[in-house]
Amino acid sequence: MTDYFIPGAILAVIIVLLIVFLVKGRKEYAKMRKSGKYPEGYFISKYMSIGMALGVVFGITMENIALGIGPGLAIGVAIGVAMEEKYKKKGKIRKLTKEERKRQRLGLWIGLALGIILAIIVILTALR
Repeated sequence: MTDYFIPGAILAVIIVLLIVFLVKGRKEYAKMRKSGKYPEGYFISKYMSIGMALGVVFGITMENIALGIGPGLAIGVAIGVAMEEKYKKKGKIRKLTKEERKRQRLGLWIGLALGIILAIIVILTALR
C-alpha cells in the first residue's frame, strides 16, 4: 500500500497545479476568442498535450505507457505545427507578451522539477 502513496501524492499535486493553470487560462482564452488572435505556440502546446494524453491511454491498453507517450507526443506536435502554420498564414498568430513569456518560463521550471522528482521516485522504486 505504501508503494503507491508517493506517486499518488505527486499525481494529486500535478492535478491541483493543472486545475490552477486551467482556471487562470480561461480568462486568457476568452481574450483570444474575442480578438481572434492566438499567441505563438498555442496550437503546438495544445495538441502536444492532447497527443500525450491519448498516448498514455493507448500505452495503458498496451500495458506499456512509454510505447504510447512517444507516438502520441509526435502526432500531437505534428498536428500542432500544422495548425500553427495554418493560422500564421491567416495572420491570426501574435507574439507572446512579457507576462505570457514569464508564465511560460514558470511552467517550464515547474514541469522540469516535477519530472526530476518523478524520475527519482521511479529510480528509487526500481532499486528496491
